[in-house]
Amino acid sequence: MNTFQRSVELIGSESALVVAALFALAEWPFETARAKNLVSNERRTVGQRLSELVSARWRELLEAVGLWNPSSTWTPELIARRAALKPALALSATELPTVILALDAVATEFSENWEEFCIVVPGALQWYPVEPEDVAKLARRLESSLGH
Repeated sequence: MNTFQRSVELIGSESALVVAALFALAEWPFETARAKNLVSNERRTVGQRLSELVSARWRELLEAVGLWNPSSTWTPELIARRAALKPALALSATELPTVILALDAVATEFSENWEEFCIVVPGALQWYPVEPEDVAKLARRLESSLGH
């Protein structure tokens, strides 16, 4: 993202990962020392507000393309269709620092236990084509879009 761009577009699997990371930032009691150092109460509060906003945008996007039905069961086929969305969420430059923080905290906390992360966050993340190393990769890509 150069200085003229105002947002970064994600694909579906990246969108689900961002929603999950923001949820974790807002709700998870980070236990590793490195993750705790990243997550202050102030950052958690900002993360909670952003988590709600981004999650609502993700739901609206999924509803608009017919991939959200709260009364139906999630299946690997449904998740595969969500993961393949292009473009999916767009993140503004002002949202990126908190999203990057959330991704970094998740990468630090769950690098050794990805299955736990997939269990504690909503959204059937285990069915998305994302792996633990994708968390840090996405954080660095978003960071580079800020010109860092």
